[in-house]
Amino acid sequence: MLMVHERRLCVLGRMESMDSTTPPSSLKGGLIQKLRSMVKQCIDCSQYGNAVFWADKLITLSNEDVQDYYTLCRALFCNNQYKRCTHIIKQHGFERFPAFRLLASRCHYELREWQTALDILEGGDYLKYSAPGKPKPRRTPKKSGDSKSVDWGMRECQIESCIHLMMGKVYEALENRGLAVNNFREALRHDVMCYEAFERLVQHHLLTSAEEQELLESLPISEQCSADEGELVTLLYMNKLKKYQRVSDHGRHSSNHLSLCLARNCETQIDWAERLFYNCQYQQCYTITRGILRKDPFFMPCLLLHISVLVELSKANELFSLAHNLIDYHPEWALSWLAVGCYYYLIGKQDPARRYLMRAINIDRMFGPCWLINGHSFAVEGEHDQAMAAYFTATKLMRGLHLPLLYIGLEYGITSNLTLADKFANEALAIAPDDPCTLHELGVIAFNNNEFESADRFFQSALQKIHPLEKEVLTHKWEPLFNNIGHVHRKLERYREALELHERALALVPNNPATLSAIGLVQCYLLRWDEAIVSFHQALALKREDSFTVAMLKVAIDRLVATSHTSLLANFEDVDVASLSMANAGGLATGRRVSATMTPSATGVSPVKNFNRLLTELGEGDHMEDLTEDFPPSETTNSSIEIDFL
Repeated sequence: MLMVHERRLCVLGRMESMDSTTPPSSLKGGLIQKLRSMVKQCIDCSQYGNAVFWADKLITLSNEDVQDYYTLCRALFCNNQYKRCTHIIKQHGFERFPAFRLLASRCHYELREWQTALDILEGGDYLKYSAPGKPKPRRTPKKSGDSKSVDWGMRECQIESCIHLMMGKVYEALENRGLAVNNFREALRHDVMCYEAFERLVQHHLLTSAEEQELLESLPISEQCSADEGELVTLLYMNKLKKYQRVSDHGRHSSNHLSLCLARNCETQIDWAERLFYNCQYQQCYTITRGILRKDPFFMPCLLLHISVLVELSKANELFSLAHNLIDYHPEWALSWLAVGCYYYLIGKQDPARRYLMRAINIDRMFGPCWLINGHSFAVEGEHDQAMAAYFTATKLMRGLHLPLLYIGLEYGITSNLTLADKFANEALAIAPDDPCTLHELGVIAFNNNEFESADRFFQSALQKIHPLEKEVLTHKWEPLFNNIGHVHRKLERYREALELHERALALVPNNPATLSAIGLVQCYLLRWDEAIVSFHQALALKREDSFTVAMLKVAIDRLVATSHTSLLANFEDVDVASLSMANAGGLATGRRVSATMTPSATGVSPVKNFNRLLTELGEGDHMEDLTEDFPPSETTNSSIEIDFL
């Protein structure tokens, strides 16, 4: 009986030792450190379930150390257990630690609880993280550990940078972009290596080109980085700045050793491909993006640009295949549904296109390219009000991008509201003063206002911007620019120059009936009736129902016959032809027209004075082309699209 009693006392003693809050001394050393190392290894190996299990046991063994609570919360966040993570932080009063507060806000951000995340970030015991007037929580931590003794895995400046980054993302989700920009700037000021903040500012087009350049110059790179690191950061950030501001191959062939090494990097190649896209070098851009996606089919920075260039090159089959793969593997991406919407937009089915675009918008309402292509889908059907509403939304989301403003001006131009068209086109020019598309659109507006000298200046400026590309093969997208310069020259009675420009346009897009009609018209001004007859016949072979070309062909034949019997001038004074449409005389059919119909000027000099009067009597006037219709929004867009879309 005595031995049984002693055994019971021994068991009771062991139970009392297990109830003690202080772990045995043998556990304070190697075992706890081994468990901490194992939990960290599990997180590094993405074994988050294992990390949660062992971190929970580690808290008990270490007498609920703050360090181990932070490890557990990190594991819970990585395992998508956001509610449990926030509950533990709030229950134990850990919100006083900036790292815990950052982690809690990230959980609420993932749960799309924007205001709660913002309240957590702006609260706390530290004034530098608190908004004026915000009540401070008065909690006393119950657990052991001090903020200075805890290894947060980050320096203090990095924690501050992450907090400002998260505040910027929350403010952006709440559509308060002014405060979002300020917080992204602060995040970069605390840590210039915080690329996500820089990407948000640049890729979301929150800054204008001048503001981007000013931001890059103001970063304390030399203070926070070594010489090599500073050179790398400056080079990479510089390549991310506005692509449409440089239409030349600036920086492509740099002799810098670091630039040559990075030329093989996919991200660097995308920067160059995007610049080609904004320069309308779509085939070259497509070659680069296709090569990148062969190596990495789901490389996110390349996908939007590749979708945009597929739309521009009308590669519907390839776009269908890409969209199908994206939906199969990543239906949670807004980009996946954007690809589907772009496919239906490309094949002309606008209703399903808008339906899928709205799915993308419901996933991410801040995704500007979706709003741009949504506006395009309305515009091609003549729904100008809905198109402008979508473009206005895109303007709010991407205030640093000129394309939404340019498209708004385009829609106003279609509806013959030239005053507002000029206003929005000039706002776009203020953002992108070197963009040839914007300059071209302003030239179209000036032409429609019969301001031919101003139109000539705008068109010539646009031509100078694309001049560095002339050593390469120009894309057909520049054809309307050459045609419209030819129209202006004709209005200013520079007929030989006009003929030369129309012939250059014809070289870019051969067998275009509108260009051939314009050439024939200029040849009539030059009294080359036989050449004009050939041009009009070529145009009618491509477009037989063109009433203007038919009428001008008859006039040219009559004049050619008359010249064989009597004086050219005497017969030319007596010409009287029935009223005909001039709708296709001065422009090309591009699908959507920016310009309104105009009456040609009746001012001319002998011997074509009466021919100008005749053209005034023949029809309603000329049409100018819109070049910007062929440019996607950015980015992407594209364009996109930006799509930029861009």
